[in-house]
Parts: sequence; structure tokens; C-alpha cells
Amino acid sequence: MPAKAPRAAPTWLMVVAGVVMVAGAAVAVLGLASSAQAHDDRAEAQAQAETERGLVGEAEQELASLQLESQTAQAELEEAQAAVGQAETVQNGMTADLASAQELLLQTNSEIPGRQAEARAFVDAAGPVIDIGSACLATGLRILDLRAEQEARALDGDYRGFNRLQGDYNGLTEAANLEMDAFAGAVTALPSLTGVGALTALAGEPLAASDVNLNPPTGRARVTAATTSDPIPCTSFSTNGCRYNWKVTFTETAWLGVTIERIAIRYDERGGRAYWYSESGEWRDVNVVIPAGGTASYDGGVQTTDDSDMRLIMGGRLKLRYQGTDADGNSISGSASAQLERPEG
Repeated sequence: MPAKAPRAAPTWLMVVAGVVMVAGAAVAVLGLASSAQAHDDRAEAQAQAETERGLVGEAEQELASLQLESQTAQAELEEAQAAVGQAETVQNGMTADLASAQELLLQTNSEIPGRQAEARAFVDAAGPVIDIGSACLATGLRILDLRAEQEARALDGDYRGFNRLQGDYNGLTEAANLEMDAFAGAVTALPSLTGVGALTALAGEPLAASDVNLNPPTGRARVTAATTSDPIPCTSFSTNGCRYNWKVTFTETAWLGVTIERIAIRYDERGGRAYWYSESGEWRDVNVVIPAGGTASYDGGVQTTDDSDMRLIMGGRLKLRYQGTDADGNSISGSASAQLERPEG
């Protein structure tokens, strides 16, 4: 049997199907539109959230900075408060010191008139004490000068003069002892000064009188003379010459002062020929003072010329004689001699 041809759908059904399709399409379109809108809203919300989170972070940083500044300001405030407290302590101490100083100043001012009166009384009383002390010092210096003069007299062999001065010395020691006693009493009697202990003079043994008398030696002075070196050395001079410098020392051993008044100096060459001290002759006036029991010296010398004085250089001799008077007026004389050294070579 032949197949039947399909029957066409009714028109209304097609209309309904078309409406349904249109509605579905509309719904699909609406759904797509709603999904896109939602997506945009979420993106915007996320962006807004990010922005807010950034603002919150900045706010938190600002807050942390403000908290740090607050802590720093608090520390500075505490430090300032401590400094103020310390300054107040110092001020209080200075105020107390100032009060003490003012009190001391008032006390000192109140004591000044009394101290001034004490000082005036002390100065008035010290004048005579100074005068007595000056007299003591002057007497002491006179005693020292007198002793020095006595020693000089003794060294010069003037024993009688030494003994004559003993009376003066004993009189001065007695006066010095009286002056020292007066000085000690005057010092002790000085008025006191506030804050200064009592003054006392230095205590010491009184000066003793001397009963020493020197017995003049008997006889005459004894003097010896010798050159400081024998032979007398040659100091080379020019080509073949010598310069001879010498010193003669006089020694007194009998404790009588002596004055050498004349000296004769000659140089004898090896063959016996004499060379005078000067063109005026062998003797010359001198003034060599020998203290009692002491020594004195006299210097001299000679200088030879080239070749002409070879006999003197090669074995010559110094010969010296002297004359004088001791403290008792006795004549004194003597001599000394020394070889002239030959030059080297």
C-alpha cells in the first residue's frame, strides 16, 4: 500500500511554537544580560574592595606612624620632666649654699671690727719686738765679724791682737744673751690673734764667753819654698824654642805670718852662664803674704829663642831666692831650685 504523505501541522500550533521559541530566546537573552551584569557588578565590587583595603592599609600605616610619634613625644616629655626635676634639685642646692654663704658673710661682717681691733693691738705691740729682734741680729752679726777678725789675726800670726779682741767678744756675747732673753719675753707677751696660736721665741742655748788666749810662738817664722814640678816642663815654642812656666809655693810652719818682699830669679845654663830675670837685674820687689801656718805662691816663666839659648834648654836650671819679714819683725830668707826639662827629639 502506498505510504501516506505527512499531514501539515495546524497553524496555531506553529504560532505557539514560534511564541515559545521567541520566549526562550528572550529568556536566554535576558539570562545572558543578567549574567553579564552580575559579572560586571562583581568586578566592580572587587575593585571597590581592593580600593577600600588599600585605604585601610594606608590608614593603618598612618596610625602606626602616629603611635610612634606619640611614643617619641612621650619619651621626650619624660626626659624634659626629668631635666626639670634635676634643675629643681640643683636650684634647691644652690639656694641652700647661697643661704649658708649669706649667713657666713653676716657672721664674718660681725667679727670684722673685733678682728681689726686685735690686728691693731698686735701691730702696735709688735713694733718694739721687731726693734729688739733687729738689735739681736745686729749683735750677732758683730760677733761673727769679730770672730772673723780674730781668725785673720791668728792666721797672720798676730796672737796678741787675737787676745786683745777676746774682751770685746765676751762683752758682745753677754749683750747678745740679754737681748735674746728680752726678745723671747717680748714675743711671749704679744697679744693673741683669733685663729693663731700663741707665739713663742725660738729657744736656744745662751752664748758662752770665751777664755781662749793664744800664746805667741817664740823665735822666728819658718818658711820653705818649692816649685810645683821638678823638672819644669818644656812647652814647644817656634822651631827649637821652649816656654817654661813655673810656680813656687811658700809654706810657713812656725805659726808666724810672713811677708816676702824681694825675690831674685835667675836661669843658669849648663855651662854656668846666668840669664837674669829682667834687664833691671836679678832682684825685684814683690808682696807675697804668707799667713801663719799657711801657704802662698808666686808664678813666673821664661821663653827661649831659636838656637841662641840651646845651652839653657839642654840642661839649664831655675834658681830662686827670697827675702822677707815675719810678724815679729825677724828677717826671713831662703831659696828654691828646679831643673829645666829638655825638649823631646
